[in-house]
Amino acid sequence: MKHTLFDSFSYTGEWWLPEKPEDKVSGEVSFSEEGIKLKLVGSFYGPGGFGTMRKEDIILGFTTDGKKITLVDSFGGQSVSFPGMAAANMTSNRLFIGEWFSSEDELLFSSMSLNCPYLEEWLVVNPITTGYDLEEQAIKEFRAKYAPLEPLEGRIENIDASFRTGCAFSTKSDARMLSWEYASFFKFIPDSIQPFSWHMDVYSDFTNLLTLFIGEPVYARQVRLRKAEEPNDDIIDVFFRQGAEATRESVHPHDMLVTLPQIRDNLADVLDAWFAKKEVLEPVYNLFFAVDYSPRMYLDVKLLFYAHALESFHREVEKGYYYGEEEWPSVQDDLNSRIPNGLPEDFRARLVSQIKYANEYSLRKRLYEIYDSLGEDLKRLFTDEPEAFIESVVKTRNYLVHHSPEDKAFVLRRRPLHVAVQKLKILIIFLLLKELGIDESLITTSVSNNRYYSDLFS
Repeated sequence: MKHTLFDSFSYTGEWWLPEKPEDKVSGEVSFSEEGIKLKLVGSFYGPGGFGTMRKEDIILGFTTDGKKITLVDSFGGQSVSFPGMAAANMTSNRLFIGEWFSSEDELLFSSMSLNCPYLEEWLVVNPITTGYDLEEQAIKEFRAKYAPLEPLEGRIENIDASFRTGCAFSTKSDARMLSWEYASFFKFIPDSIQPFSWHMDVYSDFTNLLTLFIGEPVYARQVRLRKAEEPNDDIIDVFFRQGAEATRESVHPHDMLVTLPQIRDNLADVLDAWFAKKEVLEPVYNLFFAVDYSPRMYLDVKLLFYAHALESFHREVEKGYYYGEEEWPSVQDDLNSRIPNGLPEDFRARLVSQIKYANEYSLRKRLYEIYDSLGEDLKRLFTDEPEAFIESVVKTRNYLVHHSPEDKAFVLRRRPLHVAVQKLKILIIFLLLKELGIDESLITTSVSNNRYYSDLFS
């Protein structure tokens, strides 16, 4: 595997602006967890550009080892060193290796292939098998075989695209060592060429789905693009800063909530449902994954995010209104008419605002309805005291938001707060997986057998 989004690397070469190809400047581009940096020995702008910040949509480069590079969305400034030599430092948001693009409008691609941490474990099947023969307690023969996995293919109708799995295999050896390595890829092929933003949306949505299945934040290790699906078409690697926290070396399939073999037969339907429901459930996705991708977030803030996510889910899926759409306007008008005259204007406006949303169920009522929607096995697993659990969550949320004195004595802290946060997380996971058509018994079994959650139900 070439450079990944977790690596640090640099290239030296010549750099220029698309509209001034004759004005080339020497310099070095580097990529690391701090981002993409371009250091130039010279300037694109001449003497008049010193001391001012510049923004460039596109910067092109050609490295000393023959690589074409395009930097997208760059900004920075230039200065003069003590001997009088011009220099410039630029920061870029995207780095493409393998092709030149003269404008952002040219960033059109026919497919995207993703490799992510834990993807190989999620697929479960290993294409490398080994064996050996012993003779008098010593290895007589050691055997290894690589057999590419049968690709999975399917359609994702909601985004007008197809998908395909694949593997990349590499080997290296010397007089004392033989090393084999493979990487699994998930490839998305839209029906028609799409802009880079489309591919990035798919990348974000797919890694979120893997995060839901695996139970660990998933970032891209490698993102590879093609301009056309021709055998000789060059692969373009794209690099960008993900803000990735430290990832685990691996996650065993037994520690995942959902693995590929469990949904293999309806993988296309699951993927299609995930992309289709984003339009409605995006607020839930955003709140849920904001916690997963922020491991240092305080527990009380996690509770607020999860409570808000559950509230949003119930509102979007079940609606949860006391009066129907036809009845509510007249009730709202009647309530507004009963507000006493002579109140301060801002106080009156506040009452009108509260009445406007008074038709919506409270968090308490929404949580009771969500709990009642669970199957009996999941109810027993979740809690045998739903009233106590829901009341503690609601009162903790109310105190954190409103600092209401009457709720302070009931606020969850330390271990009880941790347990409540994890149970709310499981509740959201269950609701999202169920929306994807995954069987409730599979979800219940996965949660109860998962070692990271089993202590919550002991």
